[in-house]
Amino acid sequence: MSDQVVIAKIGKTHGIKGALKLYSFTEDLKSLLKDQQAFLRFPNRDWQPLGDVGLHPHGDGLLITFPDLTNPEDARRYVNAELGVLRDALPEPEAGQHYWIDLKGLSVKNLEGAYLGDIDHLFETGANDVMVLRGGDRERLLPYVKHVIIAVDFPSRQMVVDWGDDW
Repeated sequence: MSDQVVIAKIGKTHGIKGALKLYSFTEDLKSLLKDQQAFLRFPNRDWQPLGDVGLHPHGDGLLITFPDLTNPEDARRYVNAELGVLRDALPEPEAGQHYWIDLKGLSVKNLEGAYLGDIDHLFETGANDVMVLRGGDRERLLPYVKHVIIAVDFPSRQMVVDWGDDW
């Protein structure tokens, strides 16, 4: 299923009853999982429908529990699994906002028209998000910030940035 969007990743076990830490990639994971069919993918496997799970606040994060898991030994098999939903299930982003999944594959050119590469993926640094561009003459890391991103044109699958081709 290529229309899946990863919305969370399962981390290490927590406690003695089979709970696991959950790293959410969205602000409102609980309501998204409540309102939509979710899917689970283990590393190097296909997506499968996610059954009933429990989500529990823990500190500034969440714990996830599965009905069939009652101890940390059994729960370990879920470490590094991903939770996803269909892309169409996500709400439309606000004006000027984009989902990372929609940016992947865009061709990036600078203001002078020089091709810098295609967006391979993005990652978060704390200060700002970073785009990883591949193609062109080398891999590039560009900050995903307002003063760098000049225009995003989804129909033509292009992005224009204020970035030198020799930076």
